[in-house]
Amino acid sequence: MSVPYSPPSRKYLPIEEVARLAPNLGYQADFAKPTTTSQIEAKLERFLSIIFRSPESHESFTDRGALFKLLTLPNAPRTASVLNDSKEFDYYLHELRNGGMNGPLNYYRTSKHRHDEEALANLPANLPENLPVLFIWGTKDATATPVVIKNARKFIKKLQDIAFEGRGHWVLAEAKDEITEKVASWLQGLTSRPHRQGKL
Repeated sequence: MSVPYSPPSRKYLPIEEVARLAPNLGYQADFAKPTTTSQIEAKLERFLSIIFRSPESHESFTDRGALFKLLTLPNAPRTASVLNDSKEFDYYLHELRNGGMNGPLNYYRTSKHRHDEEALANLPANLPENLPVLFIWGTKDATATPVVIKNARKFIKKLQDIAFEGRGHWVLAEAKDEITEKVASWLQGLTSRPHRQGKL
């Protein structure tokens, strides 16, 4: 959901290079910087407001450096959120104030370690041909583009994608009931197909 499949890379690509090649992923290079933790924690409520903004918002933080500009806007109001209510927003705010942002941001700082683990495991690029995969995404998600989803089809023979028009990165928060119906229908379709007799 929201993160299209990309196969393990044989060659390590630094996160800064990823951001250069795919500007819509520039925020990943921003998140990887050690100084970002304190910058975000100092403006945590504003940060969450940016992250959980509704797709109609014109605040885009995905390009490199855009997040820091948005964080420093004076007297910026809390933007319309994809979260159901202010209690949900306040819950995330409370938890991240207590736990800090270092842990969540470390994901972006460990890309080399994750690459090395995948290389050591010698993972195949292609998923098993008989494995059905459902990918759900929002058409307003700047990080899940049709081009990347199309590319994933090269490696997943039985990939089915469902696009939610006008929804963003947090599509599960925006369309939870619709997604539940789509997933249930997809699973029903899998279980209602006739099974072929296996050979011993």
